[in-house]
Amino acid sequence: MKNLILNYLIFGLILLGSFVVNDTEDILTLQKNGDVELTINGNSESTHYLEPLVVNVQNKTKKIIEMKVPAGLHFVSNEENIQDIISTQAQLVRIAPNSNKYFTISGVCIQSTNGSPGLENEFTLSANAEPNLYALAQFLDKKNIQNSQAQQAAWAISDNRDIANIIGLDTEHEQELIDETASILGLPNVPAEDITTWKKERLNPVYTSSLKGYFKFEFPRKTKVQIALFNQDNVLIKEVYNQEVEVGFHKIDYQLETTEYEGQKIISQMIAYNKVVSKRSIDLRH
Repeated sequence: MKNLILNYLIFGLILLGSFVVNDTEDILTLQKNGDVELTINGNSESTHYLEPLVVNVQNKTKKIIEMKVPAGLHFVSNEENIQDIISTQAQLVRIAPNSNKYFTISGVCIQSTNGSPGLENEFTLSANAEPNLYALAQFLDKKNIQNSQAQQAAWAISDNRDIANIIGLDTEHEQELIDETASILGLPNVPAEDITTWKKERLNPVYTSSLKGYFKFEFPRKTKVQIALFNQDNVLIKEVYNQEVEVGFHKIDYQLETTEYEGQKIISQMIAYNKVVSKRSIDLRH
């Protein structure tokens, strides 16, 4: 009987030893040391400012790995015409020994003139983002901001876009985001009256040539829904709807000034759960 108990104890210790957890380490360190192998692709099911990347991580060791994926990582596109991405939400990924796991990266793009990534596009994790974008990513992570306005803030830094473009439909952290972006760029704080003026100009424009459309939808539970318009490269033009909707049927109308998009194809997309759930193409090439 004693021998049987001893055998069970030895077996238990061996079993525990086979599932030892490595100390939690940063994804860059693990990649450099060869402990993990990363395959990174665009995420066709989301947008370039919500969950733009899908990572397949393979644990090359015999131990459980708890991998830190911080905000502020720079993912470099392997194609010159596809946007690079920076991560904006930290996460911890646990990978079993000698196995692989898929997870998505929350992030924004940092090259507004390039196309949005899809599943066929590959990426390389190189290093942390440059200091200004890294600072923005840390702020977005801290405040849990993940929307089209975060994308506009990134473009204000990476592409010298007007910070007035940060004005949008989600007002929860809008003022903070504008002030933080201005601070990172070394610009003065934006007076409240300027923001009021920007809102009038951007949210209630005077249309000279416009496109109108709508989405009909129904969700089984209370859901945050966004509708956004994208250019022919699937890059954000404008968010036209952003609200939490109640259970039931809804019809949402939208309108876009089309003067500067004549001769192009516009894509309207409805987004819920950080995924594109419906899209339509509008051809302005005639």
